[in-house]
Amino acid sequence: MRRSDPLIVGGGPAGSTAAIALGTAGIRPVLLERQRETGDALCGGFLSWRTLETLDRLGIEALGGHPIDRLRVFAGRLSGEARLPRPALGVSRRRLDTLLLARAEAMGAGIERGVTVREWHDGFVETGDGATLRPETLFLGSGKHDIRGLGRPRPDPETQTLGIRVRLSAHPGLAALIGRA
Repeated sequence: MRRSDPLIVGGGPAGSTAAIALGTAGIRPVLLERQRETGDALCGGFLSWRTLETLDRLGIEALGGHPIDRLRVFAGRLSGEARLPRPALGVSRRRLDTLLLARAEAMGAGIERGVTVREWHDGFVETGDGATLRPETLFLGSGKHDIRGLGRPRPDPETQTLGIRVRLSAHPGLAALIGRA
């Protein structure tokens, strides 16, 4: 049995941010990420002005990306457009996750990649490679990936929202069509 305190499950935005915040407080967590390499998740990509302020407070710099200052919606040949209250940014999840994990590591977090957490029960965490850990504190940042033994609150169907993301193949007119939208 290995012991680590605290333990963070998941190296996406939630887990990495928890590791950065703990590091800021002088605490050195261990973060377990199931992927060996940082991928490019379909979710994410749009960073609002509020998110950009949070990332700045976390010390995340040089995001790069695509500036966004308006929302444009298309329905067949029709379209509508509205200016955003403040500038936003389009950044790939690969870029965002890479910067967040690097910052977490710079703040003292131990990052273990390729470790899948299979189950939590009676204060023990079991990994896919058969290791058993007993952390004093457990942070769950596994996103849409459930872990057996850790119930997840289900959203109220009446207040549930829907997000849409589409990946478009590059073609000559796409940049002109999208612009800063």
